[in-house]
Amino acid sequence: MARKLHRRRLLSRTEIARQSMLHRWMWKLRIALYEESSIFLSHYINEDKIMLGVIGAMDEEIRLLHAELEGVKEFVHAETTVYCGSYKGTEIALAQSGIGKVNATICTQMLIDLFKPKKLIFSGVAGGLLPNMLAGDMIVASHVVQYDMDLTAFGRRHGETPGRDRLIECDPDLVAKATTAFDSAFENTEAGPNLMLGTVASGDRFVQDTNMLRWLQREFAALATEMEGAAFGYTCKINGLPFAVIRALSDSSSQSASSDFEANLHQACRHSFQLMDHLIPTALQENKRIDRRARD
Repeated sequence: MARKLHRRRLLSRTEIARQSMLHRWMWKLRIALYEESSIFLSHYINEDKIMLGVIGAMDEEIRLLHAELEGVKEFVHAETTVYCGSYKGTEIALAQSGIGKVNATICTQMLIDLFKPKKLIFSGVAGGLLPNMLAGDMIVASHVVQYDMDLTAFGRRHGETPGRDRLIECDPDLVAKATTAFDSAFENTEAGPNLMLGTVASGDRFVQDTNMLRWLQREFAALATEMEGAAFGYTCKINGLPFAVIRALSDSSSQSASSDFEANLHQACRHSFQLMDHLIPTALQENKRIDRRARD
């Protein structure tokens, strides 16, 4: 009996040693693969390459942009595929983040760390909060806010984060370029979408509640609600990078929002794509500043 126990004890130690060796081998393999991908990325991405980061939450929101990319190279990190290529002469890194604020944050920080974009844009669909809005109408965010950040128990307002602005301002230059892109995209279109500038409210909830709709509009003066923009904007802000959030309306955030979303998704994505198609080529261009003293 003692010999059997002794044999079992030796077998257990042997198995542990094998597992330990396997784990060490797996870690070495992961490190080697990471280093190889990092070296490959470093050859592709360098400080001299000026790149625009573009993110959408769903496949439908990036599919049309991806179809227009030239010289595409794919990179996978944190289970996210990034498509790098030229879009009408502008180098972009295009990624599908997944739905929700956590996914948006992870994707945005990964894009910033690995691909070094100079500016970033999040585009896709949202729910409108005003009664006169129509499916397909466009929103260019002036500010974004996390409506489900709730520290009211400590005397703070909804959406307020300690040490940070409650409303996060989008880059004014990108906002101006987005409005110009809208004009270019739809100037010859009969019965085209409307354009509005204002606050977009983000939270991890698909809103289809009239009371919630009314609260978002009155608490934040918000025009639309979605699930990623504020997390994306917050991440860009703390990294010191200019950003914009572009949204096309797929629904009215009311009781029929889910069915409206499915019915209008493709039209909204098409409108978002049309604006982005004109915005991307100009997004990285520097505006020429006129020296008034020299002019005078």
